[in-house]
Formats: sequence, C-alpha cells, structure tokens
Amino acid sequence: MSATRLFSVFRQELRFQVTRPLFWIFLLLLALMAWGLSTGGVRIQAGDSDVGGQKSFITSEFAMSFILSILGGLFYTFFVAVAAGMAIVRDDELKVGEVLHSTPLRPAEYVWGKYLAVLATFLGLAFVQALLHAFFNHVVPNADAADFRGPFTLPNYLRPAFFFLVPQLVFASGVFFALGERFRRPILTFSVPVLAIIVWVTFLLSWSPSWLDPRINHALMWIEPSGFRWLNETWLKVDRGVLLYNTGSVGFDGTYLLTRLAFCFAGLGLVALSTLHFRRASRGARPSAKHVAEGERMLASGASGATEVAREGVRKVRSLESFGMVVSRRGFFRNLWSVARFELKSIKGQAGLYLFIPLIILQSVQNGYLRVGAFDTPLLLTSGTYAVGTMNSLTLMVCLLLLFYIVESLLREEASGAAPVVHATPVESSAFLFGKALANSFVGVLILLVTFVAGAVIMLVQKKVAVEVGPFLIVWGLLLLPTFLVWSAFVIATYSIVRNRYTTYAIGVGVFLVFAFLQFRGKVNWVSNWDLWGVVTWTDFGALQPNGSALLLNRLLYLALTGLFVAIAVRFFPRRELDRARVLDRIRPRSVFVTVLRMSPFWVPVLALGIVLGGKVHASFQSKAAENRERDYWRKNILTWLDAPQPYLAGVDLDLTLDPDASAFSVAGSFDLFHDGEAPLERFALSIGDHFQDVTWTLNGSDFEADDRARLVVFPLDPPLAPGDTVEVGFAYHGEYPPGFTKNGGGMGEFILPCGVVLTCFSNSFLPTVGFDESRGVDPEKPNEARVYPKDFYVGKTEPAFGSQRPFPVRTKITGPDRFDYHAVGVKLSDTSEEGQRTVVWETDEPVNFFNVVAGEWDVWEGEGTELYHLPTHVYNLEEMGSALDAARKYYSEWFYPYPWAELRVNEFPGIASYAQGFPSNITFSESIGFLTRSTDEVRAAFLVTAHESAHQWWGNLVLPGKGPGGNIVSEGMAHFSTILLFDRVYGDADRIEFCKRIEESYGDNRQVDSERPLVEVDGSRPGDTTVTYDKGGWVFWMLHDLMGPDSSLVGLQDFVRTYRGSDDHPVLQDYVATMRRHAPDPVAFDAFVDQWFFHVVVPEFVFSDVTKEEIDGRFIVRGTVENKGTGDVTLAVAALRGERPGTDEPGVRLGSATSSSPSDEAAMVTRFVEEGADERDGEGADESRSEKEAKEPFLEARTWVQIGEGESASFEIECEFDPEKVVADPDAKVLQLLRESAVATL
Repeated sequence: MSATRLFSVFRQELRFQVTRPLFWIFLLLLALMAWGLSTGGVRIQAGDSDVGGQKSFITSEFAMSFILSILGGLFYTFFVAVAAGMAIVRDDELKVGEVLHSTPLRPAEYVWGKYLAVLATFLGLAFVQALLHAFFNHVVPNADAADFRGPFTLPNYLRPAFFFLVPQLVFASGVFFALGERFRRPILTFSVPVLAIIVWVTFLLSWSPSWLDPRINHALMWIEPSGFRWLNETWLKVDRGVLLYNTGSVGFDGTYLLTRLAFCFAGLGLVALSTLHFRRASRGARPSAKHVAEGERMLASGASGATEVAREGVRKVRSLESFGMVVSRRGFFRNLWSVARFELKSIKGQAGLYLFIPLIILQSVQNGYLRVGAFDTPLLLTSGTYAVGTMNSLTLMVCLLLLFYIVESLLREEASGAAPVVHATPVESSAFLFGKALANSFVGVLILLVTFVAGAVIMLVQKKVAVEVGPFLIVWGLLLLPTFLVWSAFVIATYSIVRNRYTTYAIGVGVFLVFAFLQFRGKVNWVSNWDLWGVVTWTDFGALQPNGSALLLNRLLYLALTGLFVAIAVRFFPRRELDRARVLDRIRPRSVFVTVLRMSPFWVPVLALGIVLGGKVHASFQSKAAENRERDYWRKNILTWLDAPQPYLAGVDLDLTLDPDASAFSVAGSFDLFHDGEAPLERFALSIGDHFQDVTWTLNGSDFEADDRARLVVFPLDPPLAPGDTVEVGFAYHGEYPPGFTKNGGGMGEFILPCGVVLTCFSNSFLPTVGFDESRGVDPEKPNEARVYPKDFYVGKTEPAFGSQRPFPVRTKITGPDRFDYHAVGVKLSDTSEEGQRTVVWETDEPVNFFNVVAGEWDVWEGEGTELYHLPTHVYNLEEMGSALDAARKYYSEWFYPYPWAELRVNEFPGIASYAQGFPSNITFSESIGFLTRSTDEVRAAFLVTAHESAHQWWGNLVLPGKGPGGNIVSEGMAHFSTILLFDRVYGDADRIEFCKRIEESYGDNRQVDSERPLVEVDGSRPGDTTVTYDKGGWVFWMLHDLMGPDSSLVGLQDFVRTYRGSDDHPVLQDYVATMRRHAPDPVAFDAFVDQWFFHVVVPEFVFSDVTKEEIDGRFIVRGTVENKGTGDVTLAVAALRGERPGTDEPGVRLGSATSSSPSDEAAMVTRFVEEGADERDGEGADESRSEKEAKEPFLEARTWVQIGEGESASFEIECEFDPEKVVADPDAKVLQLLRESAVATL
C-alpha cells in the first residue's frame, strides 16, 4: 500500500466532502441546534422547579453527554450514512471506476482513502459542534437561560464528544460504507439509516418497562451505539441530584469502554471486509476451466466462418414481417400492468426489501404488543388495539420506504440509460406512473399483511383474545391505505416538478419533520393531519368514536388530494428534456391561469372538502373560539370569585334523559345548598358548561333570572342566606356532549356516545358545579406557581380536596334507549321500559360526597356482594378482577371500616380515555384498565388495578382527603398501601414483594431529587410529585404498618376512618400521623420514623463490598460490608440465599411469616427452609400438591440485621447450613430503597 496514493485519494475525497452541499447543510443544522439548545429547552430533568430554585446546567459534562449522544444517534447517523454509503456508489454513477482502476491505484488504497476522508469529515464536524455549543452557551449566551448556564470548562464539551460521538461515528461510517460498497444501491444508503433511526428512537433508546429482565436491559445498553441508553440507565434514570449533574464528571465503567472499543473495531473491520470484496469485484468473475477451453476452441476456428454466417443471415432477413412483429396500440390497463410487472420484478430482486420488512414488523409489533396501561401494567393485544397501536409506526416507516423506492423507481430508466427509449414509447404517462406506484404499493400491502400475521400469532399465543379481521379492514383499509396513496402521489408529483433525487428526498423528509414539529406544538387539526398521526382511538364498544365523521371527511379530503397530485405528476413528468427557453412562457399569468383552470376538476373537490372540514373544526368544542370563551370565564371571574364563600351540596335530585346516538341529553333537577359559614351569604355562583342550551333556573321553587358571567352564573340572595340554612336551586336545560368532534383526534374523559356514556359531577359535562373553578380557562403555556400553604394550614376545619364538604343524598332518574343499562350511585329503586325507552331510578342508601352516571351494553359477573359489568366479549380477566373485588370488600371492611353501601360495582366503559374512578358503589374502569390488562407470571396486573381502585371506596370516599399538601397521599398512597396488604393476604409474600418492587422502581425512575419535598409538603404541583404520592406514599405507609405491627396499625387505621368519616374537617398527613401515634406500641420509634419519612426526604441505596464465603465443618460463613450510599437511618435485613423465591405460579408458599423483620437483636440469625411448610392463604393455587413442591429445588435462606445510617457502612456475618449463592439486602421488601437490583452480591 502506497501512503502517497492513499493520501491522494483521501485528499481528493476530503475536498469533495467539505465542499458538497450536504456538508454545509449539516454544519448549518448543527449550528442551529447549538443555538436552539442554548435556550435551555432541552436539558436533564433535575433540579428545583420552583422560581429561583437550583436548575440543571446545560453547560455541564452530563448535559453535553446527554445532548451529543442524542444528536449522534438522531442526526449524525443519517448524514454519515449518505456520505459514507454513496462514496463508492457515486464513482460508479459517474463512470470513473474504469479510469481509476486502470491506474496503479490499489483497491485497499482506494477504499481506505475514501473511508478515512468521510470519517475525518465527520470527526471534524463533531469537534466543531462541541465548539459551537461552547460559543452559543458562553460567548453569545441566551439571556433567558441564565439559570441554566454554568461556568465554562472545555473538557465538559470535549470529553462527551470523544466518548459518545467518536465511537458512534467510527461504527456508523464503517457500517454504511460497507453497505454501499457491497450492494451499490442508493436506496439502501437513504432508507436503511432512516429505519435504523426509527428503531433506535422507539426501542433501543429508552424502552425499559418495569417488567424487563435486568439482563436484557444490560444487553440493550451494550448494543446501543450512541451510548445514550447506558448514560440514561446508569446516571439519569434514577435522579442523582442537580449538584452531581452540574459539577461532576461522567464515570465510564469498564463495560462501556469495552463496548465502545468493540463498536470502533466493528466499524473498521467492516471497512477491511469491504476492501476484500471490492478487490474481488474489481477483478471481475473468474472464468471456469470449461469456459476457458470453449473460448480457445472458438478462437482457433477463426473469424471467417462467423463472418460468412452473419452475411448469410442478412441476406435471408429482408423485412420485419419475417420476424412475426405486429404494430398495435395497447390499452391503458395493459400498459399499466406491463410497467407494474416489470417494477415488481425489480423490487423483488432488491436485498434491502428483505431487511426493511423484518425491521418494520419488529417495530410495529413492539409498539402494538408492548403497550402498558395503569401502573405500567402490560395490556392484552386485541385486533382493534393492535391495528391502531401500529398505525404510527407503519405510517412513518412505510411512507419513508415508499419515498425511497418510488424515487429510485422513477430514476431506474435514466440510471440504466433506457430513458430515451422508454419515454418515446406510446405508453401514457398516467399508465407509466400509476404502474410504478402500484408496484411500489405492493411493498406496503406486503408489510401490512405480514404485520397482521405477526399480530395474529401473538394473539394466538396469548390464548385469550380471538383474532378479528374487521378492525384491520377498518383501520388499515379505510384509514391507513389512503395515507399511502396520497403520499405516493405526492412523491411522484414532487419528483415530476423538481426532477432531482436529492431534492425529492429532502422535500419528503422535510414534510415529515415539519409536521412532526407542528404536531408537537399542537398546530395540526383534522384539515392538516394528512397521516392521522396519533388521532385514531379504538374501542371494542364502538370502533372509531367519537371522531368517525371527522375521519370520514379527512380521508375523502386526502383521496381528493391524491387525484390532484396524480394530475400534477402526469402534467409535469419529464418525458422530454426541459426547454429552459420556454420556462418564462409557462409561468406567465395567462399560461398559469389556463393550467389551473384545466385542473379545476381536481382541485375544486379538495378545496370544497377542506372548507367543510375546516368549518366543523372551527365550530368544535376544542376550537380556538371555544378556548377563548374558557379564557373569558377565567379572566372575568378570577379576582372576584376565587376565594368567595360558597355553600356546599346537601342534596341532589336529577331527571336525566339521554340520547346516545345523537350525543344529546336533557336535565331537569335541583341542588340543595347548605351554608355553614359564620356570616350571612349574600350571593353564590354555579359554573355551567359552554354547551348548555336554553338554561332556566328556579330558586326555592320560584323562577329566577341569574346573572351569567361568561358561564359563571351568579345568584344574589335577598335576604342573605343565614348560617345553617339551606337554599334549593332548580335548573333545566339540554345540550350535546361532546358538541362535535375533537380538534385533532384523541379521546375524552366524559362523553355521551352510541358506544357508551360516562358523566361525573366533577366537571360541567352535564351538571352545574358549585362555585368558581380556578383551573378552568387557565392558559397552559403560562402556569402559575403553586400556592404556598402555612405550616399549620390543617389546624381547624380543612376543606376537601374534591367533592362536597359533607356527604349528601342523591336521587337519579335516567331515561334512554332500552339497549343500555344505566347505573348511578346507590341502589336501584325501579327499572321500567316502554316504547323502546328505559327508565331507571337510583337512590343512595348512604350519603356520598360525589356521584356519576354511566351506561353501556353489558353482561354482568356476580360475586359476593360485588358485580362486574363488562362488554360481553371482554371475559378475559373476570375471575382475577372478581376475586380482587370480593377480597377488597371483605378484607378492607375487616381492616379499615365496614363497607356502608349495599352494592359494589365495577362498570367497564369504552377506552376513549384510559383511567379509573372510584365513585361510591359505582366504580368505572376504562376497558384498557383491568379488563384488557395482561397478567403475567411476574405480577397479577388485573388484580392490582382492581385492588387499588376498590380501596378508594375507603380512601377517597369514606375518608375524603383535605385540600392542601399531603392530602392526596391520604387517598392515592393509602390505595397503594391497601393493595400491598391485599396482595399479601390473598397471594402471599411473593406477589406482595413483586408489587412493592415495581412501585419502588417506578419511584426511583420518576423522582426528581431536587424538587422532591417531604410527604407532608407534597401537593402535586411539581415534577415527580405523582410518583411520590402513589409509590413512595404507599411504601411509607407499608413500612409504618410493619413498624407498628399489623394489630396496632389496623386499630389506628380504624380509628382514623371513624374520626374523619362524614366530618367537615378533612384530613391530611399530619392528621393521619396524630391518629396513628395514639396506637403506636413504641412512641419513640414511631416519632423517629415519622420525622424521617414524613417530614424529611430520605431514601436509602445499598451496595455490598468485600463479600466472601468460607466453609467450616460443613457450614458456610458469609462475611461482608454493606454501605448506605443514600439517605436515612434504617434497620436492614441482610440475607444469604440459595435458590429462587417461589413466584406467582406457586402461590401456596408463604415466605414472610416465619421470621419477624423487626428483630430485637440485630445480630440474630435465622435459617429458613421453605419446603417445611406454608401459611394458609386465599389465592388460587393454594392446594398445590406436596409432590410438585418437592420436585423443585428448595429456597434456602439465612439472615442477619444491621443498623445503618446515611453514608455509613456496616459489617455482617451470616452462618448458613447450606451453600449460599448470593447475598441480598432487604429480601422481604420492607425498606424502600433505590436500585434494589444492585443491592445483590453473587457468591
């Protein structure tokens, strides 16, 4: 290899790379990204979110590692692929290969010179990008990012570029250079990186559900080339605090460094293999000995004989007729089929097709199958949810694939040199273009077919849900295929106008990027949403509601637009060379007008449909006009009515008529309002919905003209309402809900639709609400800071967080079509049908704080005082949900307070929204929660969500939490705690531990260290408050329960419910603590626990070191040190284990009762042999036979306890009568901690 020739190739290629438009476009993009990111809009989500709080810097090494690893996978991949993949292909297209290979230049010099030039170009760009970030962050800083900017440190920019970008660039350039050299097809160069980026973004980047095996997660970290997954899983996923992120350096472990070296070697190795392949290809195919001998014989025979034969042939062939040739004009469809058949043959021979289809199917199945619902629980796959769940992936990937295939198809004749001949044939341009489009559409149809088969296989493997073809025909046939048609026509029209491959690619990709940005900004509606991105909702109750009419108009609009694009393509398709002299003639106003007029049959339908659809969007309840009316409500009333005293509900009487087919309702009813203030009440207000029509009011039975202040209706009272008095407000009106369809797809929380009805008293969906709603009409882009409460805000009477001040009776009369069942809170008094209309009357048997109405076409599962109303086909989880509902009613009644209502119902509603609400006696579940939850061996998901929501009958109904910090934790945290208890009681330790681990992991992944406040200060206003409320709240209640002991804890909880049930003082955490302390066996330990876990922010994190195992006389001694890298002072169980703790498939084994987790002697040691017995439990499988258990390897354990504080280490020694395999911290899940999977030492 000659260094001179190598450098000559390198220099020539480098000059080309740095002068081509691609280089400068990418450099401009990097500069724009550096400038845009200098605003602080994209940064590590850590720090204090309050005004003036410490924020995470955008100038730290962690921040730059975060940014550069993302940009490396997102942008560098594509531009490197184009530059490297086309390096040799470009020379082939320019026909310079023959000249180059006639010189002394060797293949290795040629290949390595080109590759190194491409690599050097992008390594230089990476260095420039680091400097650009430094320039925009420090030299010309953005004034709005002052809180996010730290001091300048050059290594903060260079180290991330070296450790994240360099390995990515070496690997990507090597892969795509080898791909281009091997196949020599531009389509692979453009399409493979796009598909790789999609898989990277949606799968490799951050896909990590709580149930994912840690070994798989680590494997994904190793094979992800940008390094972002490793960075996220190691440093970012569990918030380490803003101080570390702002001032620390990224610590690279040995595994990461080895994998980066492996990526570099892989990239260079592929280039070396490309050198060998290029050398063989340059020499041409080596002839066989047989062919050589035959050629020699032909040469020996001489040329004279061949010449004479040729002359004789010319003499014999005197006319075309002798060939049997006939000249005739073929029809349109024969021409179309000929073109399509030829294109299909060409497509089938392309290797890329067999790479793209598996990737697309993998991505689609991943998006459709690996969906999760409430509490990160996996969902069952149904035909409808799978078809809708794969729409976005199929749209993006198939459209990009069509972009590349169609453009290369249109260029095929030109690249092969056959364009002058083909374009001179009498084949119509429409047949020519449509034939190509038809052949390329076969690719999309094939992908849909195989994706359908993959989904069907998954459903068959699940063995629960039957495969239905109908949903696929509706979603893919009627909604997705028009997207492919309009996109194909757009690509052909674009190429016909611009006549350039790269410009067409740029426009096509640009369209996706622009619409992605507009979608992100919420600027897209039904008129502009050509690809239906994220707008389709599916429910087994009724397909595509509530936006069926919008979907129909949208698809008609874009089918009409397809016709327009086809007409444009036929008009401008370049069958002749462009006569530039006539360009000015063609763009003269008269010529343009004539052309537009001639094409009016194509653009007039587009314009008409667009106007109709746009008008409906403008009139919808989510339009800009509707938003302005909501803003008027807030602006007009906020200062006057925010803290104005209001009465509260003391009784409700409703007569509700429903017409689900028309989304219509009418209401006649009354509210009894009670005034409990200290001074007479001179006026009060009710908020009403914007869709209420012909509203009339009565006050104490007399007609009344109220003052409507932008839908806040004011009632002046003369004389004023005295304290302790009640006023009756009557109302009557009608309306539609929803009034029209949504602005841009999606679902809604409450609705009246042909598929079902869900209405609640929390909103103005069908009823007035008392007082001014401070959250209604708030500008989401200008949120206010959260209210600061005084420390003693809970002293005295505390208002409820939701619902009424005191429970009240409700009577509900519902009339509607007799195909529906109608449910409300309480018990059913009557149920009659007449002339197709059904009338049902419900009345509360015990007062309630809030209420709802729900209707559907259901079957019913009946338990012990419980009922599950479900879609007749949704029978998959009835037994598991029913057992949870029965157990909840039984055990929650024993533990907390007797259930006061006669019935406990769960009603399934259409999955237009995904939530559950625990109204008294009348719980509502979306079909995607519980009914379509997919239980696994690791967790009983259907049991989980049912147990949690059932707990709200006690925590949120009987005990209505107070308004203020710590209030909602009394509802949601206690519901999680109750679920822990129910898992433990019904299924045993294994399931309870698994649930605890899941919510513990959720807390670790979603907490924000610097924004997290003590439990008593959490009000839901900060990032991370949700996981603190649910997950940490449930865990802390569980730990306190364990500290106090079950007996004392349950007595305290019963006292707490009795104290606050029906009270006008609503509790927060301080009230809970005060009640529980009265029942604490050890008040000192109780106070220490409460001070640490309720009034401070602590969470331990344990790691082992120096763990050894020694055998002495047949016994094993395990020694080591455990360190608390986190915070908090806890008593920790350390256990040596052999075997695996029996899982949910062995529910007959109870592991936690043999030994207390609160030992009196910290040095105590215990050995437990699971096979010696099991506690009695109520879950299924309790009768597992002794022979089945004996067939399994026993689970053996020995343990000790250590007291360990923040930053402390403790030595331990465990004596075992068995050979242990590992040591774990907290084997019974009794101590909340971070990174539990790391608190293990293998022996």
